[in-house]
Amino acid sequence: MTRRFDLSNGLFSGREAYIFAAGPSLKNVDVESLRLRLDKSLVICIKQSIDIVDFDCDALIMNFCNFSGYEWDRIQCPTFWTTFDRKHNEMIQAKGANCNATFEVVENGPNTAAGFSLSTAGGNRWENLDKITDGKARWGPGLMYELAIPLALLAGVSHINLVSWDIGTISQENDTAFHNEHFYEQNKVEMSTKITNLEITTVANSTLALRNWLAAKGVGLSVISDRSLVHESIPRKPEWIIQ
Repeated sequence: MTRRFDLSNGLFSGREAYIFAAGPSLKNVDVESLRLRLDKSLVICIKQSIDIVDFDCDALIMNFCNFSGYEWDRIQCPTFWTTFDRKHNEMIQAKGANCNATFEVVENGPNTAAGFSLSTAGGNRWENLDKITDGKARWGPGLMYELAIPLALLAGVSHINLVSWDIGTISQENDTAFHNEHFYEQNKVEMSTKITNLEITTVANSTLALRNWLAAKGVGLSVISDRSLVHESIPRKPEWIIQ
């Protein structure tokens, strides 16, 4: 693990990173027009977004939340997993999934206000994003904070573009757990996971502090989405949205 980190440390120094999430806005992102920029940048895909950005992807990050089937023989980039259950490593092998490294999620708690205060987002624990070299992933919640941004920072990028990181759609009906919206159909999901308004707002409310922390490190932040809940101070890039 240490050798792998040594090889990737600063590999994209001074370049941009594009981190593709699987929010519903991905349907409206002009990926074809982005490709010239992707070729010169670090491209990280979160789970199903690999279906849209497959041949441009430098790293795929995975977990078993809202897991769906993948054509693993078509995926050529390194694949990294976060695990939060002892059975997950066995499940990765059983599914024949690509796996270059696994990162156990630590410092996690219950999905309550008190629990989320222990997380990177809920507790503004931004130093967690620099701790990935110990082989652990600190509870985000979510892969963006647990693995995607930490890997981008390790690679030395100067600017991070969050593509279709919509964070979620607040439920107006009730405050119980529900299925979050994605760019793909829910019926394609094999292992469905629910989310709550509290988790969505915890992450959304953390993004101003994230922006400020990154800025202090000399790293810019912007979002490509027509509906992301990130803080309004984070610049949008509407030129990459299909009108």
